[in-house]
Formats: sequence, structure tokens, C-alpha cells
Amino acid sequence: MFSPKQSDIFYNDETKEMFVCKVSAISADRCDGTSELVYGAVPLVYKIDKNTNYKSRVYPRDIDSFSLSANSDLFSLTPNCPEGTNFNSITKPLINYNKDTSRYSVTFLGRYSNDTDGLGLNNYIFQDINSYFYLLDANIYIPKAKFTDDQFTFESGHLNSDLYVVGNTVRNDKPSWFNPANVEVERSTDYKIAPMHVQATSSLGFNLALGNTNVEIDSVSGNVAFPFMYSGGFITYNPKYVAYDPEYTIRVDFRARSFTVPAPTAYGSSQSVGASATRWIQQWATPSPGEGFCVSFFKNPPKNSYVIPNGVGSTLGYAKASFSPNEVAGTAQATDGLYIHNNWSPNTGTTIKPMYTGNVGNVGNIGSFGLAESFLGIGFDIGGKLRHHIRRKDWSICRQ
Repeated sequence: MFSPKQSDIFYNDETKEMFVCKVSAISADRCDGTSELVYGAVPLVYKIDKNTNYKSRVYPRDIDSFSLSANSDLFSLTPNCPEGTNFNSITKPLINYNKDTSRYSVTFLGRYSNDTDGLGLNNYIFQDINSYFYLLDANIYIPKAKFTDDQFTFESGHLNSDLYVVGNTVRNDKPSWFNPANVEVERSTDYKIAPMHVQATSSLGFNLALGNTNVEIDSVSGNVAFPFMYSGGFITYNPKYVAYDPEYTIRVDFRARSFTVPAPTAYGSSQSVGASATRWIQQWATPSPGEGFCVSFFKNPPKNSYVIPNGVGSTLGYAKASFSPNEVAGTAQATDGLYIHNNWSPNTGTTIKPMYTGNVGNVGNIGSFGLAESFLGIGFDIGGKLRHHIRRKDWSICRQ
């Protein structure tokens, strides 16, 4: 059984009313004569009086007497599948209002005690009638493969239809930093290491690559994840959806963790110099923790294009730099910060037909459409470097 959690105060601009919701766990005996318990959750919705600051419960009304009524909708809050709703913890519930239907919704995620079971999504729809909420619909969505060997992860390449999780680019259709007079001397890498779902923490891990504790076995069958040096990954909104309106306040909530241990081990890229084209990945003893991360805001790009952080390391994928190392004792590359790409799929990483003439990428590179019109980047630098960056073109700032 999970501990109750309360939502933030929701203010309805249409009705000028304030509400708050507290979700509590419930259990009941099954109705088929067995002694098995079924588990569920009940949203306790309260209306707040703006004048007195007192709250009154608008749902459920019959919480003290529902057992006397066989028609109480509280019986609908315990589902038929006990294995799918016994949550160990839940997220903070969210209240929303649909002004077209005049209906309220309460939504939250439930997490199971076993990480491999994934998450469950709970959604409740209410109608406000005469200052009381009436339950119209209650649904609990659990992973289809919860009872199979398939696990609910982010292996599909995106969190949901709204978000992409992808790896940073480096070259942006440019030649190598060490490529004088079009003579190939050293080729800059352009690894795109996408964030990885980490079951141990039920979260996304950045700059991780799978390896094998037994180095005699190919990493294709990896069983351990090591940090990959000189790389970066990001989460971004799918640009086909409506962007935020800058006329309104934008609030961003997230939780980030950074780990370091004595004498850490990481993967790094290296290559032979001169005429040899050999490149390989090997384990390295990193001299210090990683650089950090940046939260960026930018104008929605043109149709069929994507904004991707260009650069890794101390640039945090945002700041412009004339020299950014991207290999162990090897190549470096100039970076531009947030960049628009027009012939690349975030789900597959493959090149697609470009929509702009004259910007066709070379083999092995990603076609580009220039700098993104970015507004603000807020850097969280683990290495402790102070960074301040302004572009005259669009007044972009990256500051710690």
C-alpha cells in the first residue's frame, strides 16, 4: 500500500474556483467468494474557499456511509485485477479542467515494488454538478507486458508521443577539426548516445553505454552500463505539437542525480593518427566527474525539422565553442550550441529526405538548417566552471 500524496492547488480560470486533491490507497475483498484482496486508489477532492481559506470535500460525498449503498461509485475504484494495482508508491496527482466539456480530471502514476513491473497510469473524470463532483469514468492502465518477460522500458526511443530522448550531435555537416585543405588526417567522432532506461532507479541515465563484465564477450550482450566520455544526450519536446506560450508563466520541474565513486571507470573513444583510420572504444580511468547538464528554451523549429544540442563536455550541449574535445587524447570540434536539423529522424537516427535545397548532408553526417532561435539556457555544472554565453543573433544566454 502506498502513502497518500496531495496535488498542487488548481485554480480554474473559467470558474474562478480553487481545488486540491489527495489520493489515498484503498483495499477490498473480492466479490467472487475468495479471500483475495483487491487494491485501488481513491481521489479525495476538496474545494477551497478563497475568502476563508477553508476547504470542503466535493468528492466523495458518501465516504462515511458508502457501505450502506450498493450504488456508491466508490466500489468502482477497486479494479478486478489485484496484481495490476497494488502500487508501492504514487506520483503527485495532477488536476486538469477541460473547458469544452466542463469536466475535471485527476491523473497520477503508480509504481510497483518490483521495478521490472513498470508503471500504472490512473485517470478519473469528474463532472461538477451543484458544487459537488460526480465520478463519470475511472480507468487504470497497466503495461500490457506486465506479466510476461517483456519489461516496460523506454527502448522505443521516446518517452511518449510528446517527448524525444536522443543523443547529442557534434559535427553538424562540418569537416573534422583536424582536416586541413580537405586532406583527411583525423576524423572527428559523432557518437549519438541516447539516454538509457535504468531499472535500478526507474529513471533515465545519460551518457551510458552497455558493456560486459567479461571482456572476452562482445558488448552486444552487455550486462553492465558504464559512462561514455565526451558524449551527451537530451530530452526534448516533439516539435509537431504546440509550443509553450511565452505570454504565460512556464514552470519546469525535474529531478536529477549525479553519481561519482573513487577511481571511476568509463568508456572512451580513441583512434590511430596519421594514415590509419582505426578507431576503437576502451575503458578509461576518468580524472574527474562529468560536466553537468543544461535546461534550454528555444523557438519551435520549422516543420519537419528538429532542434538538437550540438557539442558535448564543457559546452553542456548549448554554448558555442571553437574547441570542444570529443575523444580521449584525440579529435576536437567547434560547436554551435542548439542547432536545427532537417533530414534526420529522432526515432531511428537515420537520414531522411531533406526539405530544404542546398543543405543535403554528406555521407555519415546529418543535414542542418542553422542555429536555433534559443532564448535561455540554465547550466548545472558539476565541474564547477562558470559559463556565460550570449549570441547577438537571438540573445541566447547560457549561464550558471
